[in-house]
Amino acid sequence: MSSAVRSYSIGFIVSIVLTAVAFLMVEHHALPTMGLIVTIVGLAVIQLAIQLIFFLHIGSGSGARWKIATFFLAFIVICIVVGGSIWIMNNLNYSMLRYTPQEQNQYLHDHEGI
Repeated sequence: MSSAVRSYSIGFIVSIVLTAVAFLMVEHHALPTMGLIVTIVGLAVIQLAIQLIFFLHIGSGSGARWKIATFFLAFIVICIVVGGSIWIMNNLNYSMLRYTPQEQNQYLHDHEGI
């Protein structure tokens, strides 16, 4: 078996195991809610690392430093965009689902000057 096939097989098996562990922990309520969230996020980070190493071969080959630097820069940009979007949505002063259109228009007129 070639090294590439072996690498893909190991990555696939480890990814399946991590997914099954996360699923079973949620299915059986293995931990309190906060512990479960922390554990699931930890398993997700481990699975991300496994997939980067075994499927995308980020840490090996020529130019590995540039691949890693590019990945982290993209990761930072994505975090800024997603985090900023969530922050903006959480800081809105009104919700279209909570108010009728008349109440929303009145709120916007009174508080936003629109």
